[in-house]
Amino acid sequence: MPPQPPAAGPGGAYGPVGVPAGQPIPGQMPPPEMTMPKPGTITGIQAILWIFLAIGVIGDVFSILALVNVFHPIGLLVVAYTLYVTVQSLVTPIHIGRGRRWAWIWNVVSVVVGLVFSAVGIVFGIILIEYGVLSLLFGLAFAALNGTLLGLLCSGSARQWILMNRVQRGEVALTGVPGAVGMAGAPPPERPATRPGAATVAVIAVWLFAALCAWSLWVNVKGGLDTAAALEHTSLPGAFLDGSFLWIRGFPAMICGVLLVCALICAPGLTKGAAAARIFGVVWSIGAVLLVAFMFVFLVIDYFEHHELIPPWESSPYPLAFARHAAMQALAIAIVVLMFVPGVRRWTPRRPAAVMVVTVPAGGPGAPGHVPPRQPPPPRY
Repeated sequence: MPPQPPAAGPGGAYGPVGVPAGQPIPGQMPPPEMTMPKPGTITGIQAILWIFLAIGVIGDVFSILALVNVFHPIGLLVVAYTLYVTVQSLVTPIHIGRGRRWAWIWNVVSVVVGLVFSAVGIVFGIILIEYGVLSLLFGLAFAALNGTLLGLLCSGSARQWILMNRVQRGEVALTGVPGAVGMAGAPPPERPATRPGAATVAVIAVWLFAALCAWSLWVNVKGGLDTAAALEHTSLPGAFLDGSFLWIRGFPAMICGVLLVCALICAPGLTKGAAAARIFGVVWSIGAVLLVAFMFVFLVIDYFEHHELIPPWESSPYPLAFARHAAMQALAIAIVVLMFVPGVRRWTPRRPAAVMVVTVPAGGPGAPGHVPPRQPPPPRY
């Protein structure tokens, strides 16, 4: 009698066995969607982004109508920002649900920028509360939404969801011992013994940017004090009620104050080689590029409206102001680029992402679930 092929047994112990699609294969890690259901934090992130989408669509309509009626550079910036919020809130919720890391990073950056604008709105709302509480309420509402969204994005379950989907797509390589239960991942990279030149340049650029922010803050506050004295106001907050000072001095002063605090937080950590400082540097430097450009628009408006009013015997402050803003913009762009330079990345290494991996113990004598091989029947004589 010709030899028969080995019969299929449990787990393919005695030969190949068909495995239904989507089922885990013994001895291998099951698909991430089978080991981790979609967490509630991801659902919360998507819900808040849908709320921002609705707000963005309404803002698009009203901002475009206002721009058509009265054209102003500020209105143009408002239209651009509302369109950005609409596109971002439309695209990222779908990809966050799919575990896309770029969508997570995009949302983190947008939330930080949104928190900055919310803080500015709250300050304006407090200063101008005599004219209504609508600005203050909007600032508080957006701060609450952005703060909640940032907390959900940074939660452990949300980051774990992103990681598990990256593992499924093969974007993250995991190493581990078969049959072991524990943390798996590549060993953390080592920081160079000496700081690379690119990292030193990045640290110097951040400190220079902080110095320019402090200088610009002092110039705007001093200008506000002079304005308050000229208008016979008793205090600096009273000058905020003057429209010219509000847009030309008050708003840039608050922007410089926020950027100064961010630079002072980033510089020491970057000096020590902290990965969190580099990530934070990417976020706030992108916001700095946008905000400094916003201040430059107000400076240009102020120049065309008031440069002819300066007496001939007084020196014009505008050339120095333009030079200061240009230097701030150049440094902000340089910091964004430097955060991605290999030397800075080596100096601020990130600990590789790790995930709890539970694998089926390898088959063998004494292993749980081990099925001993079937013994052939004794020969018949």
